[in-house]
Amino acid sequence: MINNKENIKIITNQFPDFWFYIVGVNVIPFDTQRKIPIIYQYDSYQNDPIPIEIYEQWKREGKFEKGIAIILGKVYRGNNVGQYLVGIDIDREEGLREFLTKNNRQTDLNKFGEKTIVEQHKDELHRAHIYFYSPIPFPQKSPDSILGIEIKSRGEHGIMFVSLSIH
Repeated sequence: MINNKENIKIITNQFPDFWFYIVGVNVIPFDTQRKIPIIYQYDSYQNDPIPIEIYEQWKREGKFEKGIAIILGKVYRGNNVGQYLVGIDIDREEGLREFLTKNNRQTDLNKFGEKTIVEQHKDELHRAHIYFYSPIPFPQKSPDSILGIEIKSRGEHGIMFVSLSIH
């Protein structure tokens, strides 16, 4: 018989498994509400893969229960090895509208999500995280006060919090 704590651990570990094994990037346990890493020595994983044994140990120890951060950039596992995962963080309504507009026509974010990974909070539809693969890394872009668009595609560009995380 599986108790509720074990069920929660199984569900909690499905999200980091998706990012680690399917998407193929490095996954870091994080307390995303407090914005504090659960493991403090993760700089070495910015440009090198996390060994599977270490990742699986983190899962067994329940380290992902408070949240998940991914390191954008090189893909180490899965079908897209050698490519780069690019993350776009849009925090303003104007930025999302601009991002979805081409030739004065705005596309729907759901359509965009058919070819990329799109994450949003149901209560903040003016914000989005958008992820896609590229054969080359993109230049880093910090958010500005008008559009609020941030782009990351290398390990040293920092982390992004992903689903099951609360922040």
